[in-house]
Amino acid sequence: MRTYLLWAALFALVCGVLATNTVTVSAQAAAKEFKDGWNTWEEAKKGDWVEYKFSAGFVKRFEVSAASGGQLTVKSTLYPADGGKPVVQEGKPQEWKKVSMISGKVPTDADWTAAKQKRSVGTDEVECDIVSWTVGSTSNTVYYSKSVPCGGVVCVVTSGQERIWLTKWGSSGKEAGLRKVDLPKFYKKVGHKALYSEVKKAATRDAEPATYRVMEITKVDDKEDRVVYTEAPCDKKGEGVVASKVVTVTKDSHDLTKPYSKPELDNGKPKIEKIVVGAVTYSCKLVKSEERKATESSEYLVKTSTWITDFGLIVRQVIDNGSETTTIELIGENSGLQK
Repeated sequence: MRTYLLWAALFALVCGVLATNTVTVSAQAAAKEFKDGWNTWEEAKKGDWVEYKFSAGFVKRFEVSAASGGQLTVKSTLYPADGGKPVVQEGKPQEWKKVSMISGKVPTDADWTAAKQKRSVGTDEVECDIVSWTVGSTSNTVYYSKSVPCGGVVCVVTSGQERIWLTKWGSSGKEAGLRKVDLPKFYKKVGHKALYSEVKKAATRDAEPATYRVMEITKVDDKEDRVVYTEAPCDKKGEGVVASKVVTVTKDSHDLTKPYSKPELDNGKPKIEKIVVGAVTYSCKLVKSEERKATESSEYLVKTSTWITDFGLIVRQVIDNGSETTTIELIGENSGLQK
């Protein structure tokens, strides 16, 4: 019978899909390998911290505020997805073996498999131990690393979808293992706006009428490398926004740069393509990616091509899921960054 600590708790919180034959996670770490219940809380020092992004859009930070005689005090800070005021919760001293920042349950009779693999975190890679199991039709995979403090969790994946992933970690206020990445220039100024059109075309029918959306930068936190922006449906002039349909998004610099860090190359250099929008000609890198997704009944491959400027503005994006193609194109923006 095998048990897990923080990683299983994180999984249960986000997914909520565990089978009924579950038991409360044991707090005892019984061995020196992740698959047998080991974690990195035992080595925690005052000032150690980790930060995770959740698929729901919010960010959570855990920091050791005191460590003495095997007792840890851990403070948590929740950064809401809508960019609202952070919520801080001061922890109480407890044995490192009992530290579990998020409570949850985990099946004890699953058939676990273990492996090793490197995984990208921001602009760096970390060596990870991977544990996988299946409950019913739901597949679960968790990545851990002994180089990551405060538990060692790197990523939680459910049914092929990342639910929680490590974005930053460090000690005594300093980042370690992750190089600082500045926010792209387009996202550095409150008030920057971009207007987009979107057209969906299925293989078996004519293209749908174009829809439009406008995005606007509303808050910039350079210290934390975070930006908050809104997205809303509108008319083709960027007007007619309905307040109830405005969506608030929070992203950090890695969210905005990592997906576009490997552009198509031409003689070893990023391939540059020119795209004309109105009176402006944008110089864009072309970035292609593929992602396999799954439903209860099938799997499918999503291919995405993105044309993006060196200041972070997406000018065109084409998303093909095999049965439908979505084309997103810039109509106009107000940054004046393209010279």
